Amino acid sequence: MADDNIEIHQEWAQGSGIKILLKKQRELRIEKQNKRGSKKYTIDLLALGDKSKQKIILGWQWFVAGLAAILSMIACLYFLPILDESTFYLAATYVLGLGIAAACFLMAAKGTSRKQIFFSRNANIPLVELIINNPSKNEFNSFVRLVEKCIGSSREGLNISKNNQLAGEMKMIRRLSEEGVVSPSIYKKAKAVLMKMHN
Repeated sequence: MADDNIEIHQEWAQGSGIKILLKKQRELRIEKQNKRGSKKYTIDLLALGDKSKQKIILGWQWFVAGLAAILSMIACLYFLPILDESTFYLAATYVLGLGIAAACFLMAAKGTSRKQIFFSRNANIPLVELIINNPSKNEFNSFVRLVEKCIGSSREGLNISKNNQLAGEMKMIRRLSEEGVVSPSIYKKAKAVLMKMHN
């Protein structure tokens, strides 16, 4: 690996992950891989905000399912009592309800992740998402700090007008939309924000 090319590779699940190459301290070359194939694209550091942000992504669907299992168990115990309230009925209701709830909460914990996200500079849309401490805390933190430092240094000595910055960011986001990296709704939102700032 050359000194001006730094790479990080993250595996998220079986057959999926992301590889990011910081190329000559000027651009990020990204390759996302999943079961359907891979997608490669490039992001110019000039279009990124100065600092990345941490965000917790909750596995809320499973959490809601766990709460629903507990509420269903309580409803069964309260509204559908068997006349003799047999020990078997109570035990089966508790075991089944708490077992399903525990499995759902376990899936919620697995589906929850902490991410470091690089946003576009002006439109503030997420362009690069990394799972925190993957592959290791030191390697991850070093890569993030280096990218943030390169974002700052890429602007040094450049005298780019605000309108040219906005036009460059818009061009990049349009390209990413055409490549299927940015969804049409996010592209539309970013375009509206950038056009408003341009006027």
